[in-house]
Amino acid sequence: MRFSRLFVIASCFASTIFALPVTSLEHLPDSSLSNRKSPPFVARDFVVEASLLLQKRTSNGKAPARLPAHVIAAQRKAHKVAKKNAKAVRVAAARARYGAGYTGKRPANAKITFGKEATARLDALGLHKNSRKHAKNYHKKIMKAEMAKIPEAATGRVFHLVHEGGSDPNEKSHMTAGVYKLNKEPIKSPWALEKEKENPGSTPKGLFHFYPENHRFRAPKAFVAAAAESQARQEAAAAEAQAAKEAEKERINREKQDRAAEKKRKGKLMSEEEKKAARSARKDAKKGLVKT
Repeated sequence: MRFSRLFVIASCFASTIFALPVTSLEHLPDSSLSNRKSPPFVARDFVVEASLLLQKRTSNGKAPARLPAHVIAAQRKAHKVAKKNAKAVRVAAARARYGAGYTGKRPANAKITFGKEATARLDALGLHKNSRKHAKNYHKKIMKAEMAKIPEAATGRVFHLVHEGGSDPNEKSHMTAGVYKLNKEPIKSPWALEKEKENPGSTPKGLFHFYPENHRFRAPKAFVAAAAESQARQEAAAAEAQAAKEAEKERINREKQDRAAEKKRKGKLMSEEEKKAARSARKDAKKGLVKT
């Protein structure tokens, strides 16, 4: 009985408490907040709102007036103009150094494009939509990081995606790309400059090899998986082609042996006079004196 009475009393108090109105600080005037000795019963974010309100209060205990909308808009506009003027000063200094064609682009936001072979490789790997976007961004990150080390580098073009081998079967994983100045003049790689020096008159393409192992960029999982599957297919196709080549070689050798055996068999059936006439005919055919 004692516990039942306590339960009834507690339930009455609970219903009264939950029936109180919930008010946010946004709907209360400043006078009600400053005159009340205890804060009103508000929502559960009251502590956060109250702390922010106390931080904004001035020494006289009143909250600062909010700036008018047109003043805020003017401040934002002035900030944009200041940023634009600062960039114009940087661009002018760069044009004085690199020439009048400088546009203010830096390797961090340089334009990176993909050549036909790189695009075809993305299609062959079956990369589309997000997986394709992630693969391209991965190559762009490597390009921009490397272009930051190359003076006057403005734009880049990826010709071959990250791969192993190539013209050198032992070449480690790399991507093949071209780097260009603002006037679209290609920047030759140190390897190309060395080749031109060793072989005067030669004109190598001057493309760069950039190695992912020199960076901490993580390759997308979809790109890695697709490249592994493609490598497995290429190895299987190469093994099949090698097997077909060996079978064709064996067939040709077998046909040669059969012809030799047939020739030997026919030679044994010929008489000495027939053999002599055949030898004489072959000699005359070589000399162009075929007898009729």
